[in-house]
Amino acid sequence: MHAQTLTCSGGSSPCSWRVVSSALPSGVAFDSTAGAVLGMPTSVETGALTVSAYDPAWPTNTATATLSLTIAPPPLEVLMPGRSHGAGRLLLPADAIGHAAS
Repeated sequence: MHAQTLTCSGGSSPCSWRVVSSALPSGVAFDSTAGAVLGMPTSVETGALTVSAYDPAWPTNTATATLSLTIAPPPLEVLMPGRSHGAGRLLLPADAIGHAAS
C-alpha cells in the first residue's frame, strides 16, 4: 500500500480535511481523518483530487487545493543470470563466435 500525507499550516493545529471533488485512479482513496492519499493502484491512469483544509476552531478559515495524480507503470529491468540489476558483463567463450546463442 502507498500513502502520502498532506499537510497544512497556519490556524490552530491540527487542521481537518474535506473532499471537495474526487476522480482518483482505481484503488486509490483519500482518508479525510488522516489527510492522506492512500491505496494500491490497480491500473496505469491519471486522476485528480480537490481537498479543503479547515481550522476546526474557525471552520470558515479554509484553504483548497487540487492535486493531480499519475499512476505510472512499474519500472522495467533487464536481469542477467547470476547478476543483480543488469550489472556486469556477459562473457561468451571464443568458440561461440559464428554460432547461434542458446
